[in-house]
Amino acid sequence: MAANEATKEVDTDESIQAMDSHLASLLEKEHDLKEAWRKNKLNRHLRTKIADLGREIESHAKTLCAQQWNNACDEADGKMRKGTKWGLLKHLMADSDKPTRGGTQLQIERLVHKHAQDSGGSQALLKTPGQKYLPLESK
Repeated sequence: MAANEATKEVDTDESIQAMDSHLASLLEKEHDLKEAWRKNKLNRHLRTKIADLGREIESHAKTLCAQQWNNACDEADGKMRKGTKWGLLKHLMADSDKPTRGGTQLQIERLVHKHAQDSGGSQALLKTPGQKYLPLESK
């Protein structure tokens, strides 16, 4: 009950990923200043205050996002080296040009299959590199 009474929703026209009470109060101030400016659009003082507040909101939102990212990294740090999660992270952060072990194996299997269809068997595939790179000449 008390939490519902103390909760307040703030509408924004910006995409903000993390919110705290300070950011909510900044957004409310900006909203109030914009309402006052709409009534008196010739007031330069209001325009500069709105611009300053917008820069402060952007700076605080970036700080909150960085804190949220650091918290997520700290939380995942202890749990990460448990196989699948660690592998997923390595895969997501890996260089996309560098082939993975599974990807390399899949490429080899496709090559063997294609060569077997074209030249009539996997034994021909084994002979081809030997003939090409290790020619045995009889004297």
